[in-house]
Amino acid sequence: MIVEVVPIIRLRRLTTWWSYRVPAPLQSSVQAGSLVSIKFRGRLTLGVVWEVRREASQDKLEDLSTVHTSQPLLLKPHRDLVEWLAGTGYLSLSTALLTWLPAALRTSLTKGTRELLQTLEGAPRTAPGLASIRQQAAVSPFQQPSATSAMQQRFGETFWNTFEESTPKQELEKWLMVRTGKIQVVFGRERAIFAPYVNLRQVILGEAEDPSYYHNQLPYLPLQAATAELARATNADFTIRSSLPPTTGEELWKTPVVSMLKERDVVLTDLRREPILNPSLIESITATLRQNRRVLLLINSYDHKFTASDGLDTLIPGAQTLSKQLARELGLASLPENILLGTRSILAETHRDVGLTAALALDSQLQPQCFADELSLWSDIGSLLSYRCPCFIQVKQQEHPVIHALRNHSFASYTLGVLAERKSAGLPPARGTVFCSLPQADGATEQLEALAASLKPLVTGADWQVSGVLERSFRKQVHLHIALIPPLGTERLPTAAAKLLAELKRPWKVQVGAWHIL
Repeated sequence: MIVEVVPIIRLRRLTTWWSYRVPAPLQSSVQAGSLVSIKFRGRLTLGVVWEVRREASQDKLEDLSTVHTSQPLLLKPHRDLVEWLAGTGYLSLSTALLTWLPAALRTSLTKGTRELLQTLEGAPRTAPGLASIRQQAAVSPFQQPSATSAMQQRFGETFWNTFEESTPKQELEKWLMVRTGKIQVVFGRERAIFAPYVNLRQVILGEAEDPSYYHNQLPYLPLQAATAELARATNADFTIRSSLPPTTGEELWKTPVVSMLKERDVVLTDLRREPILNPSLIESITATLRQNRRVLLLINSYDHKFTASDGLDTLIPGAQTLSKQLARELGLASLPENILLGTRSILAETHRDVGLTAALALDSQLQPQCFADELSLWSDIGSLLSYRCPCFIQVKQQEHPVIHALRNHSFASYTLGVLAERKSAGLPPARGTVFCSLPQADGATEQLEALAASLKPLVTGADWQVSGVLERSFRKQVHLHIALIPPLGTERLPTAAAKLLAELKRPWKVQVGAWHIL
């Protein structure tokens, strides 16, 4: 018997797995998905059996050392998801596996870890046992205290909030409880996607347009696509909860969207004529507080200084200064709990008893630098309009298309129209586009041009295109990048090009998808 094993180790090579001979005493206890020990590059390493081949052993192969779990640690859907991650992120299968597994399984096994792994023996092995388990995954960009509290109260010990801090042992314990069916609802980001579900029935992705999903580290993980792949691999129902208009969300993700957006009347304040904390807003806030209802005031900036041409610094008020000024206007020492004034973090969860919402000084958000910024703007407005209460929008740019759409109750059709224009022009959002970028510095342009020259002969035969060097600003940093644009209907980068990209080291960044760039 021969097994193909993926070592749990970070490798830059794109090699998939390594073959090992299974000694006769171990043949009855090993199967695809088992956790094993192998001799790899001169030392003992943990690995996962990816495939079992019933054929004569080859004398040249190393022997499998130990089988730690006769029950598969990873089932077929889990291994499919790891393979997808490897293909999408342009990294080796072993690195994808290392990313996927909990921290306690990335090094040699401790006595406590071995004891925890024994709980796999109690996992249901047959269809009748699995059918009684109905698991759900709720994927969110951030913690939602009220929602998690409600889920914890409802599901008790069968609920796992992966946002909670935990030791490697505690994480593995919860992870194995998912694998054995004892945990039925998992809430979180990557760890909610990578949990080893045995009978996942429903996947809910919250706020798919939120920029908190977009990563800066390598390997790059497109969380929206990963969540959709999780649902596909496990044959689970997939739903997106979004603050975008339903048609816009479905156009972006081709998936049913539960939209929180409601088209409502808005009070448009012209900041060319009135201050941010104007009498009308103060009066509305005071009336809302008398009703003992909440006020949500969104301003997507903190205090910052602006240096004029004469060298003098001017303070541009943000959340901190406006909080103090509003408290003084209300005759209070500080803002009460019923007033939430801050950046978009105040929209992280759904609030109850909201009587007033407002976007203060929205102008900076009306000039997006990338497509993620544009989605963020639409989502913020949609979040404010989702509450059944008056909504104040403050801008100087009264004739901006977004403001015009809000004034005419056509916000949903406006966002859909923008996406249609992008599609007809061949612009993203386009899945599968690969971006290679470097921070702006001496020699960066030359390095990108050299990479483009190396990539062109590797992708031309597959009809991929390589762009010239482009510049972008993201989070106050300037980056230079080239784009590898796939032909229509194709998302898979040729293997030779993928190998070349996998060899790039920091500060190179390889990203899949257009969310950061445009």
